[in-house]
Amino acid sequence: MKCENKRLGDTKMSRKVGQVTLYNYNYGSALQCFATQRVVEQAGYSCVLFRESEKNGVWRKMFYLIKALAKAAVHPTHARGFLCMMQSKRKTALTALRESDFKGLQQFVEEDIFSVKLTYTEMKRVARSDEFAAFISGSDQIWNGSWFLRNDVYFLKFAPKSKRIAWAPSFGTGTVARYNRRRFARDIGEYRCLSVREQSGVDTVEELTGRQAVRVIDPVLQLTADQWRKYYTAKNGMRRFSKPYIFCYFLNEPGDTAIKHLKSRVDKGMSVVAFASDYERLRKMKNVTFEGGSPWDYLELLDGADEVCSDSFHALAFSLLFHKEMRIFHRNYLYSSDKSRRIISILDQSERITSILKRMNISDRFIDGEKPAEECAPIDFDNIDCVLDSERSAAKKFLKAALEGQRI
Repeated sequence: MKCENKRLGDTKMSRKVGQVTLYNYNYGSALQCFATQRVVEQAGYSCVLFRESEKNGVWRKMFYLIKALAKAAVHPTHARGFLCMMQSKRKTALTALRESDFKGLQQFVEEDIFSVKLTYTEMKRVARSDEFAAFISGSDQIWNGSWFLRNDVYFLKFAPKSKRIAWAPSFGTGTVARYNRRRFARDIGEYRCLSVREQSGVDTVEELTGRQAVRVIDPVLQLTADQWRKYYTAKNGMRRFSKPYIFCYFLNEPGDTAIKHLKSRVDKGMSVVAFASDYERLRKMKNVTFEGGSPWDYLELLDGADEVCSDSFHALAFSLLFHKEMRIFHRNYLYSSDKSRRIISILDQSERITSILKRMNISDRFIDGEKPAEECAPIDFDNIDCVLDSERSAAKKFLKAALEGQRI
């Protein structure tokens, strides 16, 4: 579809929108990046992902490191929490994904995402030109309030204030740490248009800036199931497992409750397809097939499943789209981080899952703690579709107004 570093002037549409988001080493992040580009294109603009060039990467990393060390000296307890969070993320990436998964994600970014690599100085120059009508930052956790190494790019600091649009970003844990509040309040307040993904984000923005942000759903939910099927079948065809199976996708090693639930399903004759989840606890189970690859493989196998078990927000989102019975488990951070309550509170991102489940009236699908995953009433997917249709209309209305230059 597209190639990285394609010249900006080569896009078909004259009006361009720059995009800043998380997109790499995570299937949900990569797919929300893709979805954002499709939604912006539907609004009549071409969308270009801005990726930081490594030309000045060393100097910028040193600059951020110095700032982080200064902040750590003032907030040593929070610094330990941040270090554990980084170690947790690194361990998860190294243990859960195979080489084929990394290659599949990288190929997806190179072939299916329109992107350019620019230095921060080049971003500033391009942003001030007439070539780009606006810049959007989001979705996912680009505004994670617990991060020490805060990146100005995620706040669109390189772009004129009049061109800055927040597109369904998340604060991750729903709160902003004390050491980030002043800068977050200033930088978020400078956006011309503000939207966030969760209601807690709406509350946080108002608390920090005094402004009322619009809540919009994650970009992957702004495309329909039929649209996603069209995209992945164009790439993969229609491969399917012949036997009923559970699609299993965990960002951290599944805990005891998740393992017990999977074993109970296997005992009843189901098989398990573990996607990009090469964990020891799953390897010890019977009737588990390990799969991986590109985001298109992820979508295809999730869509073909009889049930989805995961700790991932985007696995939940696609389960809603594809009408899949699901169990969403609390992420088991204890397997890859310090066991103190402070560290777990920094890592915990379950609010974004519980928020959307509450809106869909299926809160019982979230399994927290050691309580068994009990049988639930079938999901009313007609109601889910009605809610999503309404949410899509609201998101489309916000984006149209924002790209037309209104202040929101």
